[in-house]
Amino acid sequence: MKRAGDHLVGEWVVVGGTVLPLLGIDHRTTTDIDVAMLSPSAPNHTLALMGIAEELGLPIESINQAAAYFLYKIDSFQSHLIVLHRGKKSTFYRPDIHLFFQLKLSRFSESDLRDCIVYLEFTKRSKEPFDPENLLKLVKKEKKKTTHTEKANRLEVLIQNLKG
Repeated sequence: MKRAGDHLVGEWVVVGGTVLPLLGIDHRTTTDIDVAMLSPSAPNHTLALMGIAEELGLPIESINQAAAYFLYKIDSFQSHLIVLHRGKKSTFYRPDIHLFFQLKLSRFSESDLRDCIVYLEFTKRSKEPFDPENLLKLVKKEKKKTTHTEKANRLEVLIQNLKG
């Protein structure tokens, strides 16, 4: 994060399971870094990020740009960003809990469930402001439209965690 902040230019958003270790939460291993540039018109910046990954001994395919597709589909996502790191040349953001949930809910695998519960616990501990009722509505809406029993069961677990 420090190297990228000092060498890359622009504003970036780190999303997905990568956010958790950057907050000091070590609950699972993640194999990719989900990151999106806020002004995606400059692909050479993404290539520079891949160069930094390579310098650190990470495979360049660990830089996952697919997250940008989902991020840009969410209206007003910019209002749900929190500064994660300010470097000499760039700033990295992370999603607040509302945006984190929005990005996780469409797929909502077992690891997404664990990530959401851990992020919820972090948010409560850090006393970061959030609206539990709004999150509850968001999760219930996703549960109502899902046709997959296993996903619905995972969503119910998240609902119980939000209520408790």
